[in-house]
Amino acid sequence: MYTPSGYGALPRHSVEGGLYPTQTPHHEAAHGDDKEIIYRELALLSRYTASIWATHLLELSLSMVSVFSLGHLGTLELAAASLAGMTANVTGFSMISGLVCALDTLLPATYVRQPRYMGLWTQRVGVVVFCVIPLIILLWLNAERGLLLLGQDPEIAHLARQFLAVLAIGLPGHAVFELCRRFLQAQGMMHAPTVVLLVVSPINAVANYLLVWGPHKMRFGFLGAPMASAISMWLMAVLCMLQCALVAHKNGTWGGWSYKAFDPAGLRVCVALGFAGVLSLASEWWAWEIVGLVTAALGTTSLAAQSVLLITSSVTYQLPYGASVAAAVRVGNLLGGGHMSDARLASLASLLLSVIIGMLNSSVVYVSRDKWGYLFSNDVEVIRLVASVLPILAIFQCADCICGVAGGILRGSGRQSLSAAINLTSYYVIGMPMCLFLAFGPLHMGLRGLWWGLTVALVYGAGIALFYVWYTDWTDVMHRLHRSMSVDDEHV
Repeated sequence: MYTPSGYGALPRHSVEGGLYPTQTPHHEAAHGDDKEIIYRELALLSRYTASIWATHLLELSLSMVSVFSLGHLGTLELAAASLAGMTANVTGFSMISGLVCALDTLLPATYVRQPRYMGLWTQRVGVVVFCVIPLIILLWLNAERGLLLLGQDPEIAHLARQFLAVLAIGLPGHAVFELCRRFLQAQGMMHAPTVVLLVVSPINAVANYLLVWGPHKMRFGFLGAPMASAISMWLMAVLCMLQCALVAHKNGTWGGWSYKAFDPAGLRVCVALGFAGVLSLASEWWAWEIVGLVTAALGTTSLAAQSVLLITSSVTYQLPYGASVAAAVRVGNLLGGGHMSDARLASLASLLLSVIIGMLNSSVVYVSRDKWGYLFSNDVEVIRLVASVLPILAIFQCADCICGVAGGILRGSGRQSLSAAINLTSYYVIGMPMCLFLAFGPLHMGLRGLWWGLTVALVYGAGIALFYVWYTDWTDVMHRLHRSMSVDDEHV
């Protein structure tokens, strides 16, 4: 699988639910001084982050089950699945996730401003996504030719294409789940997708076992893993849609299916935000894949150590990623309600939370540096190399957290294109050249050079993002955000 109880969202007038009143006069100073508001926002964002973090850990567990299942089939099958997974991430899932990021801007503000239009904006982004999905599937079905051109082993490339062809069955389900997840999270239902994954995770594990290793009549071997993933994607979509129906009925956030979903003005807004989201997210994913390819030139030991480091950074990133989504939702909610001052304080609370998470992650990584490698390898050279890079990874954690959460604030305030520009310059103007120079240049730093390059890139990105967040004109941002969603005002 490749890739958040209780059904009633708190009412929009509930301060405890994290949403300010939208139907009664409000004076922001009445909520207390800035310090009290920041503490309150920090508590709310922490709750949001914990729920989103649990969701993404469960999503990681889905992919790990497939790896465990195929790892026991053989090296060839595992290599093909890894290649297929990388291809799926770069050409498919990053595209869908980037396009759906448009909802990080649109839905939180719409929830407190025009809640009945939440469903309409979700439909519009869905139209854009489902126009792209056939192109992704077509690419996957012809992936073997492209992989061969890139010099991949013919047998591995053939198996990878078969894997992608089966996985493509679940791609529409994955898109529906992502759309529904944003719809729920914008209403404060951060834990709702977690409930879905708590149900699907054990089913996915059983399906992997039965379809890969089960009785002869049910066993598909190598293709059983993508089959289990596709089934899980559709199950997640169906369960999340049921949750959306329950929440929308209570909160009045679904106005029914509408031909206005095809309105050119509304679609232009979704395409613009979605394209910026793709540039922001996909550029980051692609950069990591490039680093993975470059690592192969450093030798087997470096490649093995890099796999450990990538798993480590993926796990530690789940917490700051949760904080970035929470920040986007919270800032968007407040801007949608016209509370510029509180949006500013919420952004400061988000950044404070990012520093806390970054320091926590850094401390754990640094303290465990000498023992961490033993969890993944018995090779002394690999363990030593991992231990030598982990202090760099500890520094990387702080920058990664701040950069991610600041990006969430920019998304929530409608500045997707700025976030994309920061990511593109961080990784491709600063990061990649620095990685190559330090790893292969006069200093010959090898794997440590790659990670220093990535760290410098994220320190730069974090600094630029902090600058723009700190000096934001929140009144101007609010008016721009409201204008971008005003295409339906004539129908109000």
